Amino acid sequence: MEKKFQDDEVEIDLKELFAILMDKILWILLAGVVCALAVFLVTRFFMTPMYASSTQIYVLSKQNSEAMSYNDLQMSTQLAEDCAALIQSRTVTSQVIEELGLDMTDEELASCIRVEDVSSSGRVIQITVTYPDPAQAQQIANTVREVAAGNFVEIMDLQAVNTVEEANLPQNPSSPNVKMYTVVGFLGGIVIAAAVIIIIFITNDKIRTQDDVEKYLGISVLGIIPDSNEGLNNEEQVNAQKQKKAKKK
Repeated sequence: MEKKFQDDEVEIDLKELFAILMDKILWILLAGVVCALAVFLVTRFFMTPMYASSTQIYVLSKQNSEAMSYNDLQMSTQLAEDCAALIQSRTVTSQVIEELGLDMTDEELASCIRVEDVSSSGRVIQITVTYPDPAQAQQIANTVREVAAGNFVEIMDLQAVNTVEEANLPQNPSSPNVKMYTVVGFLGGIVIAAAVIIIIFITNDKIRTQDDVEKYLGISVLGIIPDSNEGLNNEEQVNAQKQKKAKKK
């Protein structure tokens, strides 16, 4: 880091900074490992695993009974949005909660449901339920599909609603993604450690070597006074300090 004290400008010597980072590389990697381990432990043992079960339905409007027109294709996106709104409405969620005896509110159940249009026509709708228990997630998904199908015909005046796929029984949790979080924790630890080292490097204005004097102050060093205690062991240094104090007295 080149600091020009004469005009209060601060410049960073990238080569010196890179050398310092390389010198501290083991500490940086250690910080990454520690953060990765911490994130792994939290996600593996303290976060509740969630399981996602999906089912699909095919909705056929009365306009779809004949050849689809260009306007029908334009309305496909709106049809999918209407289906999603109805599936997550209290009309459906309250009936599902009552049938399954779930101990949750309409809002809580709606937050567990994700609705997607998996076709370009807006007629194949996928319902995904995310829940801590895999069997319960499957049961809720199937019940939501059945309840929504009846409401589609009655409320949206659809001609038919057919099941494309029954809800699956998830074998592995969909979240949290332990591997991804662990990698992110490792990279985050490295970034934090490197940032701390860089900040210390930038804010450190101590002069430690002859080169620092010439670099920071812009003056040449005429001579160096050696430390008289350099090369002595701890006991010898203590004795030398005692002798200096005795001479002062």
